[in-house]
Amino acid sequence: MTDRAFPELTARFIDLTLTTHLHRLSALQVAAVQATATGVTMAAVNTSAAGSILHAIDLQVADYRSQYLMAVEATLEAVFPTWVKELIRADLAMRNGVDMTNVGDAAIEAHFATRRVRAQFVVDYVPLYASAPKTAFPTSMKFMLYPAGGYVLGDGGGIDLGIVRDSVLNATNDYTAAWTEQLWLVAQMGPKAREVTVNYTVDGITGQCPCPEAEA
Repeated sequence: MTDRAFPELTARFIDLTLTTHLHRLSALQVAAVQATATGVTMAAVNTSAAGSILHAIDLQVADYRSQYLMAVEATLEAVFPTWVKELIRADLAMRNGVDMTNVGDAAIEAHFATRRVRAQFVVDYVPLYASAPKTAFPTSMKFMLYPAGGYVLGDGGGIDLGIVRDSVLNATNDYTAAWTEQLWLVAQMGPKAREVTVNYTVDGITGQCPCPEAEA
C-alpha cells in the first residue's frame, strides 16, 4: 500500500539504505588500514591548531621518509577527518593582526601539497558528530600517513538481487526491495601506515619568544 500511495518514500528509503551501505563499507576499509598502522602521539608545541597540525605533518613526513630511505620528492598519502579543514579555517580566523577570515579549501589543501602530501578528507574516518551537537572542536585529532599506493582496495565485485518476492513474503504483501553483497579487501603493498595523534588549542595564538620585560 505504501509503495502504491507514496512510491517516492520507498525510493528515498532505498537510496538512503544504499548510501548507508557505502558508508559502512568505507568505514570498514579505513579500519582495515588503521589495524596495520603504528600509533604516534605528537609532543605539544607552542602554537595553535593550524600550526600544530602542520608541524605534525612536517615532522612525520620527514621521519617517515628517513625511516624507509625514501626520496625527498616521494608523495605520501594522508587521511584526515573531513572536519579538519573547518578546524584549521576557524583557527586561522582567530589570528590577530591578519585578515584570514576567508580562507578557502584550496588554500588549506595547498599547505599539504607544498609538503608533497596528498591529503584526503574522509567522512568515515573519526566523524565529528557523536551523540549530541558539538559546542567546541575536539582538542585532538588523528591522521594516517603512508606512501602513495601503499594500500590498495581489491574489488571482487558484488551481487545485487534487486527486488525479491517469494510465497512467504507475498502472503504478508511484502517484498525485499534491496539486497546486496560485496567482496573486497584492503591489501598493504608497502610499509605500514602511521596513525598520528595531535593535541592542540583552537585559539589562533601563535608561538612567540618570552618577553624580557614581562620576565623582569
